Amino acid sequence: MRQNILFALLGACCALLLANLAMESRSTSAWPPAMAQASGGSIVMAASNTQNEAFVFVYDTTQNKLAAYSVKGKGITYKGVRSTIYDFKPTEYPRAGGPTAVKNMAKALSKLKDK
Repeated sequence: MRQNILFALLGACCALLLANLAMESRSTSAWPPAMAQASGGSIVMAASNTQNEAFVFVYDTTQNKLAAYSVKGKGITYKGVRSTIYDFKPTEYPRAGGPTAVKNMAKALSKLKDK
């Protein structure tokens, strides 16, 4: 079921990108980059168009994975996938006891505001 949704969204996005590229090749004016976004369930998609190729990014919120595809010419190419589990878990350095820890910096800022 999840794969069907992914393939349907990816196909729709690729069709829109290819239509955009076809219209751009016929036009003599320079268009701004095309941006598109869509989401459905646990899948989020974003598309970006550069001068030479279009990119489609697919993010699965349940597995925390980001996949990248490029569309150039007549085909779509898989660029890679990245696990984003640790990207959204900020770690405080130095640990909470250091002079530049977040809580110590907040105290210092509040002292400055009180003056």
